[in-house]
Amino acid sequence: MSRIKIKKKGTLNINESTIKLVNLVERGLPKILGNEAVNFYKGTFKKQGWTNKTFEGWQPRKVPDIGRAILVQSGDLRRSIVKTVGRKKVVISTNVKYAEKHNSGLGKMPKRQFMGDSEKLKKNMKDTIVYELTKLFK
Repeated sequence: MSRIKIKKKGTLNINESTIKLVNLVERGLPKILGNEAVNFYKGTFKKQGWTNKTFEGWQPRKVPDIGRAILVQSGDLRRSIVKTVGRKKVVISTNVKYAEKHNSGLGKMPKRQFMGDSEKLKKNMKDTIVYELTKLFK
């Protein structure tokens, strides 16, 4: 077994640390970051808007429906946002047919983005990665 000595921290087993790092990258981080993305996307329904660099509220309904949030009739769209975790990757998706119409504003539908590229989400994920790596090597 390969070992190196670190004066102030004691002995670090390279093989054990490498295994922990590989497991984190291949299995742990996809699950953790997938949860973060799903929660971020589902959070848009509560916030009623999209955050890229800054928050932008969704366009209100043409006909007000007091007591019901925008994009929420049955809750199917929000509940449909799921993660599929694989080795070294995670896919966030929805299988609701009308999701793209709302997310991109296709047809006569106003754009009310709830999924996609977000600088805020990227920053959150980078912070999470740093936290998980720091935790691993403490």
